[in-house]
Amino acid sequence: MLTSLKLPDELNQRISELAKKTQKSKNYHIKKAIEKYLEDLEDYLTAITILEMKNPRTPWKEVKKELDLAN
Repeated sequence: MLTSLKLPDELNQRISELAKKTQKSKNYHIKKAIEKYLEDLEDYLTAITILEMKNPRTPWKEVKKELDLAN
């Protein structure tokens, strides 16, 4: 699948320099960066889900109601 995007000049320059230094294509580095970002984000979301299951949050409105606190 072909996807295109417009990169800021500075980011494009950094990727170009990296590609030249590593002798790998810009496409290779962009793909690897996106894969790493997605893996990190998926791990983060999984951790948040597990944390919420083990330590559920109680909305402030509900706490006030349970403790019979005035507004």
